[in-house]
Amino acid sequence: MRRPVRWGVTLALLLIMMGGAIWGLMTMLGRPVGQVAIHGDVRYADVDQLRERMLPLVAVPFWSVDLPELRDALEDVAWIKTADIRRHWPDQLEINLTERQPIAYWNDDQLIDAEAVLLPRSPKFKETLPHLRGPQARRQDVLEMVARLKQTLTPKQLKLTALTLEPRGAWALQLDDAIWVDMGRVRIQPRFQRFIAAWGDWLGQYAHRIERVDMRYPHGLSVRWRKAQAPRVAD
Repeated sequence: MRRPVRWGVTLALLLIMMGGAIWGLMTMLGRPVGQVAIHGDVRYADVDQLRERMLPLVAVPFWSVDLPELRDALEDVAWIKTADIRRHWPDQLEINLTERQPIAYWNDDQLIDAEAVLLPRSPKFKETLPHLRGPQARRQDVLEMVARLKQTLTPKQLKLTALTLEPRGAWALQLDDAIWVDMGRVRIQPRFQRFIAAWGDWLGQYAHRIERVDMRYPHGLSVRWRKAQAPRVAD
């Protein structure tokens, strides 16, 4: 004789199990963020500003945190280049921050990185870097000129310490914190190569006495000496 199937009991058990699963899911989805772990060598970014940008966006249930929005908010803070954010079960957020690396000072009151992004000066930043000056819209041109000049100067053991681009397009560079070289607005590369040739032939031996070199001549150059009397150059 067949036993009657107790459908009512079975259905009740299924409902209890489903209810428990739904309750567990709702509890999990509503769990707040328990921990935010921040990694990265952050030395110059404003930590208080990072905290202000982050806190409102993580004060929500763990699974409701909008990771792209949080990333954009952190990357909008000066000095922060990238913010990589990941969730870890059950309630942890891991944030890896990367700071931008400045390569020069820009117009005396800012810093600039290799992507021509401007950074505010930080009192904690004490690095010795070249000083670049120029119109804001020409930042990329200035960085490209720096790269070209260094390709020639570095093998000659000459250090580029400043580069200026005037609003009207004239270039001037400073070597070893001492000698300024006026390149003008046109034929920059040929003039620079002519300066390098003269430096190797005879000009370099008088480096400690040179104040400024003007390369804006068709075939020659002029030198402003630091002392009243110029040195005698042998024929």
